[in-house]
Amino acid sequence: MEVLFILEKYNVAHQFLDVLQELQSKRYIVFPLDVTVAVRVFTLGHGLEMHDRIIVAIARMHTAPIVTKDSMIHKNYPLIIW
Repeated sequence: MEVLFILEKYNVAHQFLDVLQELQSKRYIVFPLDVTVAVRVFTLGHGLEMHDRIIVAIARMHTAPIVTKDSMIHKNYPLIIW
């Protein structure tokens, strides 16, 4: 959903399906947005934008690093690259 948000911001949302197809390749893992993630998002509170809360919640569930320069994500999650 973050990808759609960014594509819409730059008026290239028509590329969304192509990006999704690329994400489904062997180079990426796409995690589902399910009830477990929703509960984790809820526990993060209101310090982050919704799409950032989803990213942080999934990263926490999998102890995975996040590649970002977003200072709010840096404040809410320790495993950051960049």
